Amino acid sequence: MDTNAPRSRRIARKAGSFMKKNYVYSLLVNDILSEKTGKSGDRFFTAEEIMKKYSVSYITALKLIKMLTDNKFLITIGNKRFIMNGLYKKKSALYSLINAPYKKIGIIIQDITNPFFASVTMSLNNLIVEKGLLPVIKIADKDHEADVLLDFVQEGCQGIVSFFQNNTPYIIDIYNRLPVPVVFISDSVPTSSHCVVNSDNLHSGYFAAKHLTECGYSSLYYCGLSKKINAPRAQGFVNYLKENGLPFDESHVIYFDIANPYRNNYVLQTILNDPADRIGVFCFHDLIAEYLYNLCTDNGIPVPEKVGIVGYDKLDSMRPSNINLTTFSYSFKNIANSTLKLLLSNMETLTADQKIVRENTFLSVGKTTAKSSESVLI
Repeated sequence: MDTNAPRSRRIARKAGSFMKKNYVYSLLVNDILSEKTGKSGDRFFTAEEIMKKYSVSYITALKLIKMLTDNKFLITIGNKRFIMNGLYKKKSALYSLINAPYKKIGIIIQDITNPFFASVTMSLNNLIVEKGLLPVIKIADKDHEADVLLDFVQEGCQGIVSFFQNNTPYIIDIYNRLPVPVVFISDSVPTSSHCVVNSDNLHSGYFAAKHLTECGYSSLYYCGLSKKINAPRAQGFVNYLKENGLPFDESHVIYFDIANPYRNNYVLQTILNDPADRIGVFCFHDLIAEYLYNLCTDNGIPVPEKVGIVGYDKLDSMRPSNINLTTFSYSFKNIANSTLKLLLSNMETLTADQKIVRENTFLSVGKTTAKSSESVLI
């Protein structure tokens, strides 16, 4: 009697199951690449559908889905799976859209309350329309960014602009696998294979510190919404002070919490208790600068005689221009122009070669630190 027979049969069954699984996997990969199962962005089979179509067990169907996901052929959003292979070649269904009567450009905004995003989006929208293209603008928080990116692909957008903020590996992976070119407007480089129009730089903070110093402000502060000074503009500000032997430590980093009056009072007391004759403050953006200006004037602190305030972004479209505020900024139209130029170029070639664009920084000088009433190019 062959006592090894049951074990042999088990081994044979496992080998047969393994071979069947790999065979079905190769069929699925070929069907995805040839787009027989649909193009990138389309819904993929459920485990039950794979069971019926390829005559495999439910467990094997789940393993096949995991293999396809691990090997970058599928993405999972919620409990649904979609084809997303990131093809950049003529086989891609994207090429069928190139000669479409109109081209769609997707713009995803992660924070609608951000006035910088709103201003650049307005400029982008106008430029896209001027070129006879169709802008598709969607708002998404971090929990729904993947859904919106998928919507863009399913709606036939041939290029995407993103104000990148969500640097989780899952979202970065989806961006890397999108079948359409993407241009980021960001102060950092989220991936190694996409174009970035830089919305922040060291020079703005560097020249803000230089400007305040040249205007006679001897004690300088950086003001943001947290203690962090890792933004390029903040680093540039600190770099100038260190290079020129000017005092700067944690006590010179002040920040607001709009919902916390105690914190805001602390900012005010820090300025009042500084023994310097003239105090200069570089704010993370213009809305903080305006808030600080109002706080000072409401409490009898003369601006610019006692406190000089410099902001960032020149958000004139979002609020009435205040002649007592100085601001460093990029041109919103320049950012929009550079973004659209990069995206259209990549849409024609379907490439994703990394390129980083840094725009010139402008200084708009108001009465706060006025040495001149004109805007000058740095």
